[in-house]
Amino acid sequence: RAQIWINKANIVAPKKDSRKKGKQERHSMKDVSDLIDEASGIIVDITEELERLKLEQSTTLSWRLQAQQSLREIISAFNNFRKERADLCSGTVDNTASDFLPSSANIGQTPVANPNMSGSMTTRNINSRRRAFSSAGTSGSETPAYAENGGKYLFPLLTSFLKSVKSMNTLTPEGSIADELSEAISWFTKTFKLMNSPADVYDRRNFSKLDKLIEGGQKLVNLDSNMAEEIPEDTKLLDDLRNSCAAAVTDDIERLVDLQCQRDKFVEWCEKADAIISSTDKKVSIETLKELQEQCACYPSSSEIVLRVRKRAEDAIAWVTSVAEIIKAGRKIPLDEAKVMTDAGDKLNINCPEYKTLRAALRATRSWLLRVKKCGAANGQAQVAANLVTDLINEHNNFLVTAMDAFTELKQVMCGYCVCRQPYEGFMIGCDGCEEWYHGPCVGISQEQAQKFDKYVCVRCSTLRVYKENAANVAGILRKWSSAKGLAKARSGDSQRYGRKVRSAERDIVKAKADLEKYERELKTILGLASNAQPQINGDSVALKAQPQSQEASASVATQNNASVKAGKSEKALRDKIGKAHTTIGNCEKRMEGYKVELVERKSLEAREDAFALSLKKWCTAVKQEVFSPVTKEKAELSRPRSDGSMSAPMNRAKTYAETLGISDLPDIDAVLNSFKIFSWCLHSLGVLMRKPRVEEIRALLAHSDSGYFKLPEAKCVRMLRSMSSRAQIWQSKAKKALMPVPNEKKPYDIAILRELLLAAKQIPLTMPEESRLWSTIEDGGNRHCVCGGPGDGSFMLGCDHCDRWFHGSCMKIDKETGDALSKWICPPCSKLVSVEAVKIEEDNGSGDKKLPAQEMSNPTSVLPQLAQPHHDLSPHAPNPTSLWPPFGLRGSKSAVEALGTVGESDNNDFETPVKAVARLKLDQNGNSPKKALSASLSMS
Repeated sequence: RAQIWINKANIVAPKKDSRKKGKQERHSMKDVSDLIDEASGIIVDITEELERLKLEQSTTLSWRLQAQQSLREIISAFNNFRKERADLCSGTVDNTASDFLPSSANIGQTPVANPNMSGSMTTRNINSRRRAFSSAGTSGSETPAYAENGGKYLFPLLTSFLKSVKSMNTLTPEGSIADELSEAISWFTKTFKLMNSPADVYDRRNFSKLDKLIEGGQKLVNLDSNMAEEIPEDTKLLDDLRNSCAAAVTDDIERLVDLQCQRDKFVEWCEKADAIISSTDKKVSIETLKELQEQCACYPSSSEIVLRVRKRAEDAIAWVTSVAEIIKAGRKIPLDEAKVMTDAGDKLNINCPEYKTLRAALRATRSWLLRVKKCGAANGQAQVAANLVTDLINEHNNFLVTAMDAFTELKQVMCGYCVCRQPYEGFMIGCDGCEEWYHGPCVGISQEQAQKFDKYVCVRCSTLRVYKENAANVAGILRKWSSAKGLAKARSGDSQRYGRKVRSAERDIVKAKADLEKYERELKTILGLASNAQPQINGDSVALKAQPQSQEASASVATQNNASVKAGKSEKALRDKIGKAHTTIGNCEKRMEGYKVELVERKSLEAREDAFALSLKKWCTAVKQEVFSPVTKEKAELSRPRSDGSMSAPMNRAKTYAETLGISDLPDIDAVLNSFKIFSWCLHSLGVLMRKPRVEEIRALLAHSDSGYFKLPEAKCVRMLRSMSSRAQIWQSKAKKALMPVPNEKKPYDIAILRELLLAAKQIPLTMPEESRLWSTIEDGGNRHCVCGGPGDGSFMLGCDHCDRWFHGSCMKIDKETGDALSKWICPPCSKLVSVEAVKIEEDNGSGDKKLPAQEMSNPTSVLPQLAQPHHDLSPHAPNPTSLWPPFGLRGSKSAVEALGTVGESDNNDFETPVKAVARLKLDQNGNSPKKALSASLSMS
């Protein structure tokens, strides 16, 4: 029994042995008391064990007193902990923007504050607490985390108490609550970790952690212990401790429940937001996306749905902003860029005014492109729809979304080149003068021919060159008769040119005579050699006959024969050169004789000019002032040639004045008078060639130039015009033949032939009336009408109210005014008033200009189809006739001074006539003197 007691005593109060480690068996205080009480009945010496038991009992009682004091401090610390937690959570909350979470009914609305949620945190607090927890976790101790969460005094007490409990081997009521406190510390640790990182609450991986924390906290609150029943006096202390701990746990459970509610609402918001941004059936308004973006501020940025919403909202806002800036700035958007932007808007699935505007603009541009394709601008069919093309261009200028390729094509359709003012098409050649481009077929030049040209000058530049050369000649004449110095200079120039021609002829004669002597000497040499070699050749022939078998003799004879043949050829060539030399000498001598005659004529002409020197000066001065270089713009406009190519009134008066002075037959005056006509013709030609000319205008210009009315210094421009006219005449004859009326013929015209003719007309840069007839006939389907069997060519026609047939007004002898006044009309076949046989058709086989009845149009210009380039379209490269007159500018201008001299230079008093004789001037028909005729014919200042 003693040994059993000793064994129990060693277990309850073991000896202190540092070598023994491990967990000791714990016992209750009753076990210690019972062993002490049993010690009195033990007969062996158990003093040492008894002392250890008493010491254990004393230590336990002492520890209990300290533990009870610690528990009271822990209870107080728990109460302070609750207050600190409440103050901490309420102090870190932004009352103006905290505790708001969108409910299921508020998705899409602005979040509002929720006063019932104490301790909830905004994004700012989420981020700050996450940083605090991170810094706490890196220290290796949980105390800083407790301190951050209000446990600055509580948790060190709990930790110290739990350590002291572990050091005790005796089970005490105070130690019985250690497990509960340990579980509370673990629970608080997890709670602090989760609450210090609220962003983890919204992570689906942590959803179960939050639920388990709430469940574990509720278990801690409901945990009960029976240890206190053994010691009733300690019940109140332990109950107070449990109540204070349960109260602290309950407070954090409420906070965790708030987080759980926020999490559930976040999950609900995520479902709603995902449904909104993932919907493909209904577009999302930009306002909804902005609201979702604002609500994202309540949730952690690492959440997938938050990232998606923010990305979607940022992309949408950026897209709307960029489109709004473009619309506000009025900048044009290319079609491809607009498609990309619209596709981006479709991908974002947004609905806003900017998207609607861009979508409508893109739809309008696509509709415009369909109309462009329908009008046929791409395949050259737009020439019958100029108004449509113009409207399309103007409409495109107002578009937000532009289709530059199609717009460029339309502008090219309306942008004319060449004389025909048609678009750039096929082979074209550029003028080196005006930089205008011309269609090869229009100017009659193929690509192979163009490759042989070093330089190409168009008909406009050729005409302008004629104009400028004519102006230079006139300027020389006017300077000649403006002063004695000018006259002397001009005659000195004539003498120098005459001397150069004479010297050139003399040099040619000298060279030809030298060549003749040379050729004659060479001929004599050849003839002499031939005569010396003839006997030797005969001797060789005899020797050859005597010895036919000798090969060397045979070769020698062949060589001599070849030399004889070469000598004969050289003789013939020299005789030809001698003949040419004699011819050259004869021609040069004739030239010299012509120059002598020219010299005599020039001297005679100078004598006549000297006789009329004063009259020439007066006339040139008047012409210079009134025609070529007036002082004012008003006079310049009066002196300008008329638009029809005829001379102006000042020109006609100058011509009359020259005839009155009796100087019109002088070469200089005749050249100036001819220049009037050249100026008029050139300006009229340039005015016609600025646009697409009519064939009648070109033929009028050719008739004017071929009439002998004036002489052009160069005929190249006339040849170009004649080439156009001849090609147009050939085409017109084919068109007339194709549109020939055939009486009683019902078979329609061949549309294919008519279209080929229209296509061929594009290669002629002239407007021909037959084009309109062809267009009208094609539009009418090639049907034949009237008794003449002619086409519906656009001329005035009458419709029979009985048979619904159409008849030409010219065939029915009814003009348009009379036909418009008729309320009802019956054709002759229907009325039996005029038989079909009585109508005679004058057939035109293409010869002459006489028109058939069906060809006579009441108003040809009114039925002329409106081409892609109307006739009033002017070439920007063509010389402007308005700016070319006056040819030297106003008197006193730089160009006039350079061409004619300074103002007043012609009024020098030292102008002297080198001839003493003065010619007698003829009186005019009224018997007036030249002075009176001058005042009557010119209004001079």
